[in-house]
Amino acid sequence: MAGTIPSCNHSAPSLIEIPRAVWYGVQRDSPQLQKNRFGLDFNLVPAHGLGGPTVALLASARLPGGYGERYGGRIPGATLIVAVDAVTGQVYYGVAERYDAAPLISATDDEVAKRLTGEDSKLLSVEVYFNVDLAEQLRLPPIANTYYVFLWLDDVVSPIRTLQVPANPSRSAEDLLSTQRPSEIIEFGDFPVPPLAAGNKIALTPSTQPSDPKIYGAWSPDPANIASQRAKAAPYYLTLLAFNHRDRRLGWVSVDVTQLPTGTNLSRFRVDPLKIVGASDMRQKIFTLAVSGEVMSKVLVGWLE
Repeated sequence: MAGTIPSCNHSAPSLIEIPRAVWYGVQRDSPQLQKNRFGLDFNLVPAHGLGGPTVALLASARLPGGYGERYGGRIPGATLIVAVDAVTGQVYYGVAERYDAAPLISATDDEVAKRLTGEDSKLLSVEVYFNVDLAEQLRLPPIANTYYVFLWLDDVVSPIRTLQVPANPSRSAEDLLSTQRPSEIIEFGDFPVPPLAAGNKIALTPSTQPSDPKIYGAWSPDPANIASQRAKAAPYYLTLLAFNHRDRRLGWVSVDVTQLPTGTNLSRFRVDPLKIVGASDMRQKIFTLAVSGEVMSKVLVGWLE
């Protein structure tokens, strides 16, 4: 993909001029991926767009060839760019394609497997570079605000980073993709959840009961931090997101745990991912992710039958 937009200067820190919301190609400030390693990463750079001050998200990806077989040249359109509002828990998301691009319906696993067994199947890996005006592409509100930002492609996620987005009165406050679910669908309690592995702060596991569609979570939030936030009347969010791998539908739910009754066991929770993303008549994978501030679980992969 071509169309590199040059930086307006070559001093650090960068401030780049971006004349459109989406563009492609390696930039001077694009992250460098480790040699011979797969990864998905991004840098956030102060920028000036057509509407005023903003932030440019510059993404780099090196992925196994199967992603190229599944999505072809539309990996930027399959990769979710997600921003969680630190104040409200609102989730904003988009992709590195124009909003009027044709809907993306990914290939099934069987279709990908057939391609990979053909004589011409030699795609071992794929590299992609894409860039967006983050505030414009995600339709962020015009006020200055703090967000937790990450990229998400199926079972692959980037690091999550805290971002301060500058105010810009010319930005539209229109939210085109609101798919919020009620916080009550996340239940907290003494559920049978495997203990967290060393070094982990949040993890998701499927139910051990074949007829149970719920997933279970183990979480180790900082009690002192929760108490401090509650004393300041400030929020402390746990956010669950789920999306389907074929129709690319996404839903999310955020719960402010400072508003839960005192004594609630916050370390264990459960949720039905179908209540997040909605029912489907298409057999496909469902990917679920838990986020709290800069803490993120691994992606849990299940099936919508």
